[in-house]
Amino acid sequence: MSQILSLQTRAAMAAGDPIALEAAGEEGLRIAEAIGDRTTSRECRGALGWVRAWREDPIGALHQLGEAIAEASAAHDLLLLMISQVVQGFTYAYVGDADGACACADAVFTSSAELVGANEGLGYATAAIACQAAGDATAAWQAYQKARELVGMDPQMAGVFPFGALAPLVSGDLSAARRWADDVVSTSYGCYLSVALTARARVALAQGELGQADRDSHAALSCSAANGTTLGVADTLECLAELAATEGDRREAARWLASAEAIRHRTGEVRLKILDAHCEVVLAELRNELGEQDFAAVWGQGAVISTDEVISYVRRGRGTRRRPSSGWGSLTPTEHDVVRLVQEGLSNKDIAARMFISPRTVQTHLTHVYTKLGLTSRIQLVHAVARHA
Repeated sequence: MSQILSLQTRAAMAAGDPIALEAAGEEGLRIAEAIGDRTTSRECRGALGWVRAWREDPIGALHQLGEAIAEASAAHDLLLLMISQVVQGFTYAYVGDADGACACADAVFTSSAELVGANEGLGYATAAIACQAAGDATAAWQAYQKARELVGMDPQMAGVFPFGALAPLVSGDLSAARRWADDVVSTSYGCYLSVALTARARVALAQGELGQADRDSHAALSCSAANGTTLGVADTLECLAELAATEGDRREAARWLASAEAIRHRTGEVRLKILDAHCEVVLAELRNELGEQDFAAVWGQGAVISTDEVISYVRRGRGTRRRPSSGWGSLTPTEHDVVRLVQEGLSNKDIAARMFISPRTVQTHLTHVYTKLGLTSRIQLVHAVARHA
């Protein structure tokens, strides 16, 4: 029975299901310890370390994974050794230890060489996130592409790719970033999906697709809530903050950034270094636009909200941006998307096809836009967009 439960932990990890893994892992560990099954015991303890990484304790997870790696190495349990090294490498990246993540990648290459199969790809995936933690987007992108070439992109391997789209994004290849983001989202489940959605939200923000960014950010928080995970929530809040700032709600943007920083302070999680430069620009602009006193007051409000509270706040709709009744700041994310596509010269029919809605719905959005901006025609809208830019 303990061995069956151990296999269930592996399946749950591949599926990104920490709830199922925790249940199977704890029961499997209890039985294994009772009957002296050391193999299953270390497998369950290693798997439970993965849960800790996703649930507010990546530092504790590193210690637990280190024990699993030491025991697996002593027992020459190569599969557990390699899996634990991959998880430990990603966890080192989560806490900003690029050197630790890189060392794990090297260890994965060594372990995988003794196993049958395309396990070398896991070494490249671990190296990729190590590069992201070190701030090297170009090297990360090359490593992710090599990893995908070796292990493929399917639900069984989606857990090593959720941050992948960020590498081409920061490298400036938005088309590749969007293709990668769409591919990862389409093959991800559970907690991996929450991170993949957030990565795609960042790409959508860079592309000016505010509606997509809004939908993905909220879907990511829903995934985090459903799986009881904290890892990546701070990143999602940063997306919501940038979205709010883009729409003119600087106070809400500052609150979300404060909540994101507070989460990281509590958990020890660190933003991937490749994202720092962009996020620092957003923060500096908010501080400048709000003024130091107003910024500090709003920041204090966001910093005291717990992780569960901020997720619930957004999901209940209380975090909806309070838009003015007219002007550019009054447009919804979807309306911004419609305006952008009009500016690109697309017809209502083409816009409908691009956004997967009906032409009639497109016209309804345009009517709302005209009313909010005090316009009466498509030509006036195009001219207004040019002036606003």
